[in-house]
Amino acid sequence: MLDSCSRHVIHSETTELSMSVDLEPSARTEKTALGPHIVFPGLAFTLPILSVLGPSIIWILAAAAALIGAAMSLIQRRKVSLPSYGILAALVLLVIWAAITMQWSPSQGRTQHVLTNIVMFIVGGLFLISLARNCSAGEQRVIGKALIAGFATAIAFILIEFVLDAPVSRLLNGDEGAGSYGLAFFNRASGLIALLAWTLVLAAQRQAGTLFAFGALLTCIVILAILNSSASLLALLVASLAAALVLAVPGIAIWVIGLATVISIAVLPMWTIWAPDIADYLRAIGHVDQGINHRLAIWEFAADRVIDKPISGWGLDAARAIPGGRETFDLLVNIDGDTTPGEFLPLHPHNGFLQIWLELGLPGILLVGFVTLAALRAIHKHVRHRFEKACVAATCVAGILLFELSFGAWQGWWQATLWVAAALTIAVVTRPMERESGYSATRDRSAASGIAGHRRR
Repeated sequence: MLDSCSRHVIHSETTELSMSVDLEPSARTEKTALGPHIVFPGLAFTLPILSVLGPSIIWILAAAAALIGAAMSLIQRRKVSLPSYGILAALVLLVIWAAITMQWSPSQGRTQHVLTNIVMFIVGGLFLISLARNCSAGEQRVIGKALIAGFATAIAFILIEFVLDAPVSRLLNGDEGAGSYGLAFFNRASGLIALLAWTLVLAAQRQAGTLFAFGALLTCIVILAILNSSASLLALLVASLAAALVLAVPGIAIWVIGLATVISIAVLPMWTIWAPDIADYLRAIGHVDQGINHRLAIWEFAADRVIDKPISGWGLDAARAIPGGRETFDLLVNIDGDTTPGEFLPLHPHNGFLQIWLELGLPGILLVGFVTLAALRAIHKHVRHRFEKACVAATCVAGILLFELSFGAWQGWWQATLWVAAALTIAVVTRPMERESGYSATRDRSAASGIAGHRRR
């Protein structure tokens, strides 16, 4: 009788394990069939193209993706996974502090709008990242193919512009606008190419191998060189060095990147000393560039204003209305000494960290720095495959450098681009659930085989 009961228990356990092996993958497939599978391939294909044809409406793309993902999550009753409590707390405190600084901001007419945008982008961005963490292996392949196709289409548009005398730019801006703006029309597209180049490399390597991935990276570098986008090209080249460092010494590379980020933020007020010295040195060696000279003058002025109010800052969105910012000076344009009027601070400092310190003071820059370092720590902790870690770290480095060299911190298209790029990178890199389910299924089969063997014995 005891032997019969034992056989019954063993048979029940074997049947239960077999059911878990058979049902878990199908349940997972049903759960992920409509979520990231629709949202992220659409983002991956559309984002690069939109950066060329209409970057100012990228925020609409991001909002639509977040809303579609939210609707599908509600329909499927999908759980939303929040980031670490530290990152979440830092973002909440950042919003609260930004709201407080509105009280003394000289730009009272726009602060409410800017704060609302910041909150919306944070909420939507965190939701997209949560959705990205649930992508399956099959979905990752589709996202990778969509990203490659989107980059190829965007680069084709750029080459058409370069070869055929900017027909798209002329169509969107008129002949006069295109003639005056030139290839600078593609500054935002250049930034996106630099930002997502290493995510593209990872997708290309998975789709067609290392040689194809290297070709994709080289193509991005050549396109940025053609567009004469020095900031974006520098960001991609430094990001590539970071990827090489991670591949060589993954254990310490992330910490080196983190230390370099902290130093670059801490020395921001020093631009009040460094900027004029660098400008004088460049002129002495015969390298005079109007864009670089203006950027250095902007950073010198902004650093001076940071020193005036290092703790409290000037208030949210103050860069647009800071005293003296719209005054002009003689901006050197060539080695012959010709000048043109240039504003000390037109709209924003072209350095996101410097803008945050200028507007939100020490609390703001500490909170943003904490979130940046927390992201690097998450890469070090959760991305375990060396090549994947190198690609994600390079993407993060490119984002940090572009944030420091190019656009305004509160520009809607730029905030949306950063959040979407983070979500796409996580969607491509995150360990697929099918692998974990497959591991569990294999473990369960082994356990079932052991029980069956015990039964035969």
